[in-house]
Amino acid sequence: MYDILKENSATKKEIEIRGRFLMMACDIEYCLLNIIMFCNPDPRNHERVGQFKEMRMAGKINNVIADLKKYKPNYYTEFKNDLDGLEEFRIVRNDISHCKGDFPNDPDLSIFRIVFVEKDETGIEGIKYREYTDEYMAKSFDKFALLNARLSALWFRLSNEFNSSDHPLAYPPSLTNNIKG
Repeated sequence: MYDILKENSATKKEIEIRGRFLMMACDIEYCLLNIIMFCNPDPRNHERVGQFKEMRMAGKINNVIADLKKYKPNYYTEFKNDLDGLEEFRIVRNDISHCKGDFPNDPDLSIFRIVFVEKDETGIEGIKYREYTDEYMAKSFDKFALLNARLSALWFRLSNEFNSSDHPLAYPPSLTNNIKG
């Protein structure tokens, strides 16, 4: 069994950073799935689930925005500022999830550096670095937790709107209260 107590302080901190971001990423991604499902004219159609599963995070975000604009423009307008925050979330999530990281000033662990490959303005790929400070990470944890809460609120409003409609697939409120497990 893995014993985190045997790890050095840099490894423990990297596990904490990546773990926090990935936990938030899972929650936000689940909200995005549900928003797409309840924007769909037929939320019980699981074809969208299959499409969602194959999308990269940018595609998931773009589809949520497109579906809201198309099917629920009032919600798009209301939640536009929150949706705008998804691009920063996507960048940070991709860095933390997919890139090599280190602490360039170890044993000072206040800066977590991400190494990635990116094309420059001439189209030539090169190794780049992005640094995340403790201050930025603390603020982003709070910012992305709030973003998750706002997306959850949107999802629940869409769900409640659908379930209170006379759509033939919606559960009548009296049945919804009696469904177990």
